[in-house]
Amino acid sequence: MASFITDVARLAERAKQNWLPFGQDLALLAARIYLFKIFFYSGLTKINDWESTLFLFAEEYQVPVL
Repeated sequence: MASFITDVARLAERAKQNWLPFGQDLALLAARIYLFKIFFYSGLTKINDWESTLFLFAEEYQVPVL
């Protein structure tokens, strides 16, 4: 029985060493895609309606040049 538990523990350790970086890379990629979508749609909104873009920069963002 102790041999079985030792084998399972070794297998779990090997799986953690081999698959954890892969899973971490996938999680980081998913986060980047999610953030890309937010910024991309924000850019499209600013391109589609110039008046609302000027309003945002003048009133919301408080840019003094505009």
